Amino acid sequence: MSHINSILRQKSGFTIVELLIVIVVIGILAAITIVAYSGITARASAAKYQTDAVGLVKKAESYSAISGAYPLLAAGSDLTSVTSQTTAGTNLTNVYNGVVSSQLPTGLSVFAVSTAAPTYAQAMNGITASTTSDSYFVQYCSTGKGMYVYYPDPSSTTVKTLTVGVCP
Repeated sequence: MSHINSILRQKSGFTIVELLIVIVVIGILAAITIVAYSGITARASAAKYQTDAVGLVKKAESYSAISGAYPLLAAGSDLTSVTSQTTAGTNLTNVYNGVVSSQLPTGLSVFAVSTAAPTYAQAMNGITASTTSDSYFVQYCSTGKGMYVYYPDPSSTTVKTLTVGVCP
């Protein structure tokens, strides 16, 4: 019996190599999980932003049906009345909310930009600048018969565009 006990004492425990292999396998599984999770969250954010932008398009169409103009045109019919492309630009939220059927859901706001689409960083800043409201950018169409709604797409780090009305 003492011979068996001495063999069991010598065989108990893991070697350093076995422990390192287990640690490496756990590290690989953790890395795969983190990469998969970040991809899922980016796609979820992209879907939320797109849904918000589609909602803004519908609200703008509703506003136009009642008021005869799109919200950006109601704020000022020319580009000089729209301030620079920042989150402190022309706030159109109150214009949207001035017509009952086009009122924005709580937590959404709209800002006008003047001559160029926002960059991805600017579009994301509009979303993340406030803890109470996600801000989206819109731009007046040169035809005067519509506007563009911009939203960030974190899954591809680009800015996507939706068109309201007739734009070139």
